[in-house]
Amino acid sequence: MSNSSANAILATIPHLSGPNYSVWAPVMEAYLSSQGQWRILFRAAPQPEYPTHTVIKQDEKGKDISVTEPDTSADPINEETVEKWEDTNSQARGNINLRLHSAIVYKYKHIYDAGILWSTLKAEFGSPGITATYKEFKAAIELTIPENSDPSLTVNKLIGHFARMEEAKCPFPEHLRCLIFLTKLPSNMNSLAQLITQKDDLSKLKMEEIRHMVTLAWEQSPSNKKGGPFGGQAQAKKISAVKRQGGNPSFKQQLQDEAPSPSTSAQPQECGEGNQRGRGGN
Repeated sequence: MSNSSANAILATIPHLSGPNYSVWAPVMEAYLSSQGQWRILFRAAPQPEYPTHTVIKQDEKGKDISVTEPDTSADPINEETVEKWEDTNSQARGNINLRLHSAIVYKYKHIYDAGILWSTLKAEFGSPGITATYKEFKAAIELTIPENSDPSLTVNKLIGHFARMEEAKCPFPEHLRCLIFLTKLPSNMNSLAQLITQKDDLSKLKMEEIRHMVTLAWEQSPSNKKGGPFGGQAQAKKISAVKRQGGNPSFKQQLQDEAPSPSTSAQPQECGEGNQRGRGGN
């Protein structure tokens, strides 16, 4: 991925301000993973390994002894590994800081290790309070599935709100999720809602089953431009069934087509003469 493309994607990630951690963290994790920087957050910095050399030292009695020590004046044996970690860590740390709100970024500017920075942010904002949980619940309750457009996006948002509430230790039981889901259906799916609620046991309600039925109902709806009987595919078939004409006729051909043929022009005269004869005979 080019730098310009990576920067464009990074710019779409919201700034972490605190309460939006549950939204920010998965997107930031996905970006770091796409850049090969995610795994560095869980790897400690490698320590330089130097070649050894022998030096002469004196023991407690003043006797010379040979001692093997690392030669810190030489380049580390694992210099390439150390440099790679340093570069990846700096990139990950920089990308995280770029998506921190200006009101909080100053608090973490002295944290050099990207893994420690990520852990610190998670410890501070990863456990949402009542306010964040309430916002998720309110957003879920206020969602409505549009009547004349694909419901998939809205359904995904609803499931996302439920998931974040569960992370905040406020889970919804499956049957309650399903009942809330059914209240979001548009009026043109009332019959589908009635069909689903005919079950005797609430525990048999499943979000994925309802989601599949809603998607199928949308795809088969006449208002769906993609799959309806008057939609794009059907219209395309009608258009493709029309035979194409040849090229535009020339001016000479048009005159020939418009001019009456001898046989057709003679018929009305003969009919006229016959009629006159018939009248004369009478």
